[in-house]
Formats: sequence, C-alpha cells, structure tokens
Amino acid sequence: KWGASKDALTGKGTLEEAFYAAKESSEVKYIQLQRDVSTAKAHTITGGSFTLDLNGNTVKCRSDENTIIISGENTEVVIIDNSDNQNGSIINTKTSAVLVNQGKVTISGGTYESGGGALFCSIETYGTLTITGGNFITNNSQAIAYGGGKLDLSSHPNPNGISVYNKADDLTVGADNIIL
Repeated sequence: KWGASKDALTGKGTLEEAFYAAKESSEVKYIQLQRDVSTAKAHTITGGSFTLDLNGNTVKCRSDENTIIISGENTEVVIIDNSDNQNGSIINTKTSAVLVNQGKVTISGGTYESGGGALFCSIETYGTLTITGGNFITNNSQAIAYGGGKLDLSSHPNPNGISVYNKADDLTVGADNIIL
C-alpha cells in the first residue's frame, strides 16, 4: 500500500507500482509492504522522496540482479521497519541487497542480507548512503562496497561493526566521503 503517510495509505498494488506512484506523484510519501515480495528481477527506484516501511516483510531477489536499485538523481528513500517484531528484511543470495547509484538513501531499520561473497550495499559515485540502524548479515562478504559517493555511519549505534570495502582501486577516500 502507499499514500501520503503511514495513516493515509490509499494506493494498492505491486511494489513496482508503488515505486512508480512515488516517482510520479509528490503526494506519495509512504510505501508500506503488506506481504513478502520475491522476484527474479531487480526493483528499481528512479524518482520520488518517500519512506519504504518493510513492515515485518521480506523483499528477496532470486537472480544475479541487485534486489533494490536506487538510481534517480533526485530520489530520496528512507528504509525502515515499523513492525512490532522488527523482522523486515531485504535479501539477495548472489549480489547486493541495495545498490545506490544516485540519490540519497537512509537505512534506519530492517535486516539486510547477502550471500555468496556478495555485498549488502554498494554505493556508486553519485550516491549517498546514511545508516542509522538496521542489521547486516554478510555471509562470507564485506558489508559495504564503496565505489564513490558519500557514506555516513555517524549515527549508527555500532559503526565499527560495519565493514567497508573500497572497490575502486584508484579511489581516494577522505573525511568528506566516509563519515564515522
């Protein structure tokens, strides 16, 4: 479901339809999952400014594609889990659970899992990722693949527990790029 706020969810449909509605209408500020979503392709967010509430549900990609890709220049997404049991998750067993190419993403809740030597989150040159909460399960992998952009862990309760991998050999990382 989606709508202007958590208490005003008027739209109903697939996750792709919710992302499209958020891109097309400034009235859509809140998307709340109502059930688990399993797909063979990535969910791409190319616009909008909204909160994605996992609501105790799981988004899982079963292919070699990233689970959620944020690639809109003016896109701003906050990912939370407002469920009572706090067991909402984004899972990918082969590659990134969340890929931030462009735009701004704040992770405040949920569990993010990648396996098979993959990374839970990848940040590219124009992306910004702020992590203030959440749990990160990285089966045989690093937590974050840093390829540029901005990474802010300063408000996370345990930023030293999140490993960051510099995936660009020629990239110089400074205090303006990664904030602890």
